[in-house]
Amino acid sequence: MLRVAALLVAVALAALPGCLSASQLRTALDPTSYAREVLSSDPYAKLVVEIDHPPTSPPAKNALDHLERTLREVTSKENIEIRLEASLESTPEARWTVPEIHRLAEASRTHEHGSPDAVIHVLYLEGEYAEGAAGGLGVYAGWAVVFPDAFRGPEPSPLGLPSPLSPAARVEAAVLLHEVGHVMGLVNFGIPMVRPHEDPEHPGHSDNPGSVMYWTTDQVSTILENLRRGDTGPSTFDENDRADLRSVGGR
Repeated sequence: MLRVAALLVAVALAALPGCLSASQLRTALDPTSYAREVLSSDPYAKLVVEIDHPPTSPPAKNALDHLERTLREVTSKENIEIRLEASLESTPEARWTVPEIHRLAEASRTHEHGSPDAVIHVLYLEGEYAEGAAGGLGVYAGWAVVFPDAFRGPEPSPLGLPSPLSPAARVEAAVLLHEVGHVMGLVNFGIPMVRPHEDPEHPGHSDNPGSVMYWTTDQVSTILENLRRGDTGPSTFDENDRADLRSVGGR
């Protein structure tokens, strides 16, 4: 376990906040095969998105709706289900390391990827990422994390949920989709690019500022600046992202 933990820390330090190129975290899953199983209609007709969260910090409804709509657009699945599990403790003062997140992801998941369903696993964690100012993390063929405290502010509305029309809620929808995009292998992050569109200065991210996979989407400094301006930044996959997803079974 010490060897694995040391490897995870090394990966985290080498990666940009918001994405971890770390297939070592889920060694049983090949990134390209996993993406194909998530996106295509075969061998699994159903996609389950398991989201584990503290009772005090559930995902905003509009973020869930946006994620589900987008997955229905880009996958070939007949059935998509988002399952919320209020199974995590409240940890507002936590500073999460990659090994800690990985252990929690493994301990909290109730739906393993594989027969009969393809599974994407998401954690909503109170507190912050210890290695950098990130609104979320995504590990291809692994798990996604959203840190809602990064954009909901110190005085959230009841249950921590912003108004569906508020900038904070729209930012949350973009961050959630961005991290799920990494889990599915975007950009050059487990599945090959149909056309080159990776930002050489920000590996794993699109070079298009209009794509939700652009590097600033989950950076806390950008999120806060956008919120001050009432701007939420990009919120959807662009055509290059979608072409990559189609290349492994999406539509």
